[in-house]
Amino acid sequence: MDFRFTEEQISFRDSLKKLCEETCKTSSIRSLWNSLERLDQARWSKLIDLGVVGSLIEKDEGGLGLTDIDLVLMAEESGYYALPEPLWEVALSGSILKYIPNNNEENWKARLANGDFFILTCHEINKFTPNADLADAFFLQDGDGLYFATKEEAKIIERDGLDPSQPIFEIKWKPKKSKRLMHRSESVEVWQEILNRGALFTSAQLLGLTQKVLDLSVDYVKSREQFGRAIGSFQAVKHLLANIQVKLEFARPVVYKAAYSLASNSSGRYRDVSYAKIVSSQVSKLASKTAIQSHGAIGYTWESDLQIFMKRIWFLDVMWGSSVWHLKRLEKEILSPSSEIGPGGTFV
Repeated sequence: MDFRFTEEQISFRDSLKKLCEETCKTSSIRSLWNSLERLDQARWSKLIDLGVVGSLIEKDEGGLGLTDIDLVLMAEESGYYALPEPLWEVALSGSILKYIPNNNEENWKARLANGDFFILTCHEINKFTPNADLADAFFLQDGDGLYFATKEEAKIIERDGLDPSQPIFEIKWKPKKSKRLMHRSESVEVWQEILNRGALFTSAQLLGLTQKVLDLSVDYVKSREQFGRAIGSFQAVKHLLANIQVKLEFARPVVYKAAYSLASNSSGRYRDVSYAKIVSSQVSKLASKTAIQSHGAIGYTWESDLQIFMKRIWFLDVMWGSSVWHLKRLEKEILSPSSEIGPGGTFV
């Protein structure tokens, strides 16, 4: 079996990388913090033109019809640059449309893919919804029912957050005043699949963020001198950073495996996604701690770009399920009587 990504998948990833290199520098992110604008309209338009926003929407509906395997590299790349725009939140809402009967009555798919309509999905596992002030409408959960509400039908309350690029909001709404799209009995599995995909995209972004803070740390220890030598030449510093790279290389295939499990609708997808979220959170938090140790006092300052990526790591760590939540879910999956343990089950 060939586990490599295809040339087309890598090329698509490289297209996003080039876009981010040109438009998503740390100076651009800082400028957005000080601006009245909530997103960079020029960058968002380029993301729409690239097709990433409507990536999970079928081709005949205006999207690209991609799979989770196609997108996992893209999510990783967007994490590396700490892309401020809610790219994956909107893409996730596009994926939920395939589960909703008669979803195209209002041409939602084409409007999402074209960037004309901004829908966010609010899952009960997330206490707050990032970037809710940008949304035109929401997919909401009440019990296991699936509802749709416009921004006029919901009250959006901003809460204090950690990452300036990801302001968080609490959504207050009344199910009786919103449009129910699916009954509880119909939507139980839908919400689980949305949780899986949200956790996958988050895990992939954490991989990219981990690589970024590691690269920043390596660059810094090469230039920072102590006792007449670059501190990166000290064995203790080398070991700290090498340990992160090793753990990151072990985490990547776990996340890629989860993408494959979702794309192929594998019976072990819940297990694989939870494991991916656990290991990506672990390595990213360790990378943040090590980056601070490597940078020393400068790493704590507002002037250091390190904060941009560390704050995103801490923010994503609790989104779409904490490590504790996913560990309990993983335990339940593995210890289930129907679970297949071993090379013939766990690793297929």
